[in-house]
Amino acid sequence: MGKKIIILFSIPFILLVAFYFYFFSYVNSKNRERVLALSLSQARLNSVFIEVAGKHLMEEGEESLERFLRGLMEDDNVIYVAVKKKDKLIFWDSKYSGYLPIERENPPRIFSSPIGSILELKGDIGNGISVYLGFDFSLLDEIKRRSFTNFLIVFITLLVFSALSLGYVLYINRLYFIKERELMGERQEKERFKELSLLTSSLSHELKNPVNNLYLNLQLLEGKIQGEKEGKYISRIKEEARRLSQIIETHLSLIKLSPDFRKVRLRDLIPSGYSVNLILEFDEDFSIVTDPDLFRLVISNLLRNSQEAGARNVWIRAYGRRMEVEDDAGGVSEDHLKKLFYPFYSGKKEGTGIGLALVKRIVEALNMKIRAENGDKGLKIIMEIQNENTGN
Repeated sequence: MGKKIIILFSIPFILLVAFYFYFFSYVNSKNRERVLALSLSQARLNSVFIEVAGKHLMEEGEESLERFLRGLMEDDNVIYVAVKKKDKLIFWDSKYSGYLPIERENPPRIFSSPIGSILELKGDIGNGISVYLGFDFSLLDEIKRRSFTNFLIVFITLLVFSALSLGYVLYINRLYFIKERELMGERQEKERFKELSLLTSSLSHELKNPVNNLYLNLQLLEGKIQGEKEGKYISRIKEEARRLSQIIETHLSLIKLSPDFRKVRLRDLIPSGYSVNLILEFDEDFSIVTDPDLFRLVISNLLRNSQEAGARNVWIRAYGRRMEVEDDAGGVSEDHLKKLFYPFYSGKKEGTGIGLALVKRIVEALNMKIRAENGDKGLKIIMEIQNENTGN
């Protein structure tokens, strides 16, 4: 798709450059034609002046004409003067020694020379005598030079603008496809979560009744047990059955989350009973507004994930709107990192891929964003609150 866009934008760009070359050549040609036409028109008037002045001076004698012509050579713009009588050169003077480019063709004419463009005038003053004057016409060269300079400036500007425009379009195109990929990933994730929700709902319903029956039977059994030791075992089993029932209820509620937000101390939301060493790096009174039960379930799943990965230490940090849970289990591969929160995806052989998917679902319901990265020692889970949920 990217190549097609480049081609689609390259064709108009090439056409634009070609049009610009044609337009420049056309305008430049027309400008030169106008300058030449005006110059030649003025030159014809000057030729008439030379003829009239020459005839008047000839009446006074050839010496008067020669003095007049030498006086013209004092003008910085006059390059040469010459007088011909019946195709024979009888007088000439030039500011460039030996350089006299007069020709048989009838001036006025403009031509290029080693010293720049020259405007040549001719006046016939009678008796077969003709006077030639060569003027510096470097103005035409300056017009050409400036035209070319302007062309380069506009062309480079056009080139830069077109390149920036093309780059911007490609950048927007890249952002569009990245966003499209993200949306596609979100759609796929939602589909997976639907499957997860159906599976969770089905398993939870299937387990709920047996667990409740187990708890009721343990209560009946507890009344018949006389020994203190056996009573402690029954009490522990009841506690675990009650905990299992709560987990089932929580997982059922994940299908339609309706958090009950309250302001609680973060320290009170850290569960115990895991074999990892917890290192808490936040103020004693650091508080957040959240659903305590759901957030405690998030932390429990993250601690269980670190424990199963072989972590010995887990750091829980909190500051501002950001919370981090980092372990020292060595991290995960980049490919696994991208799919970490996908339902049913697990990097463990016996993993179900449900735990972290549920964590993401809960965190988003609690108005937070979650992402993962490899920290200095292991996997780091970062949670950021999206509204005013922090307080001390």
